Amino acid sequence: MTGSSNARVGVLLASLLVPLSARAQPAPTEAQVEAGRALYREARELHKQGHVKEALEKALGAYHTAPTPVTALEAGELLVESGRLVEARDLLRGVPLMPVSPRESDKGREARQTAAALAAQLDMRIPKLAFADRPQGADLVLDGRPIPLTDATAWQGVDPGAHTLLVRLEEHVCTTLTLSLSEGEERTVDLHDAAAACTAAAPLPPSHVAPASPRQPIAPAQPPAAPAAQPNARWIGLVVTGAGVVTVGAGGVLALTAKSQYDSVAGECPSRGCTQDGFDTRTSARSRADAATWIMTAGGVAIVGGVVGWVLAAPKGVVVRGMLGPGAVGLAATF
Repeated sequence: MTGSSNARVGVLLASLLVPLSARAQPAPTEAQVEAGRALYREARELHKQGHVKEALEKALGAYHTAPTPVTALEAGELLVESGRLVEARDLLRGVPLMPVSPRESDKGREARQTAAALAAQLDMRIPKLAFADRPQGADLVLDGRPIPLTDATAWQGVDPGAHTLLVRLEEHVCTTLTLSLSEGEERTVDLHDAAAACTAAAPLPPSHVAPASPRQPIAPAQPPAAPAAQPNARWIGLVVTGAGVVTVGAGGVLALTAKSQYDSVAGECPSRGCTQDGFDTRTSARSRADAATWIMTAGGVAIVGGVVGWVLAAPKGVVVRGMLGPGAVGLAATF
């Protein structure tokens, strides 16, 4: 590929990053240029006097009246000074693609180069947000702007400062987060807790609501015939119960380890989001906690099965009764 072909490909790739409003703009007329110059001079004067907000309004007016590299650079610099880095970068990216006037001055050519360099710097300065564990079916709204489902895990460029994130399920707001980012910061917001809030708030569909029906008399259930005890069945029940107790203990140890790992990065995971390392550590802790839950559940099932086996294998003449009281569950045998 020749050098000229490489240059054309580079310009094409750069143009894909530029908003449509900044592409293929026709050259301003002489009248537009004169009107733009007047607004540009007013913006410069207001800027010197320290009136940044008023200067920005004039500079944007000059740019929209006569979009030239000079007016674009002035508007972009004032946007940066106002903290609107994303808007400034998008505006400055289009400057190199503006049509070159045969009468373009050295100031205009210099403005092109300065604008391109400033846009590249802003790419490094703009904070970025990404979201993990987005609740199924929920909408994310950042500063009033919905985030498409396909963009939730991608980096979102935002201006430095405070931002508001709403996690919404239909018309119900599950969670509201206030985030504050500094220049160049990259943060992944863990929405695991928001997912739990949305699940708790989700209404049951009509099909899940059972219709009311008149009460029917319930016949007393006949106790099932006790199966004949097999040899050594009581020992098997005791062994299964013991294995269940050991399994529950192992699950408890794993749960405590997961909690310790989760709490160890509390400093990296304030309520407004986690660092990447903190997010990875808490994800691993949650996996351990889930495994502990399954292990303890299996142990509990084993304990219940062992006790039932022991009871069913009790010799004749032994009456086994369950006891349930405040904070206690047990068995009592009468010989």
